[in-house]
Amino acid sequence: MRQYTNAEIAVLLRDVAVALRMRGVDRFQSGAYDKAAQGVETHPDALLRLWEHGRLRNVAGVGGSIAQHLDELFRVGRVAYWEEITEGIPEVVLTSCASLASAR
Repeated sequence: MRQYTNAEIAVLLRDVAVALRMRGVDRFQSGAYDKAAQGVETHPDALLRLWEHGRLRNVAGVGGSIAQHLDELFRVGRVAYWEEITEGIPEVVLTSCASLASAR
């Protein structure tokens, strides 16, 4: 099992938020990913440890759906939904847009 840092997970969440916006998915869903990224990034405890103790939902912005995806990430090492939503979008586009969004 790969041990992701909070910063790495925040980047993944922001990438998904960007992909959702690019695909025209409900803005509330992309906003939820942005909020979760910020909550993960600023949380003092490692997300992996929170997951191990069943406390992912204690992180600001992490609701049920995102917690399920994070569970999949920690168990399997990837999230099928995230791969599906980001498919075909170059990494440089996701990262650039996510950087601009987080700078706001």
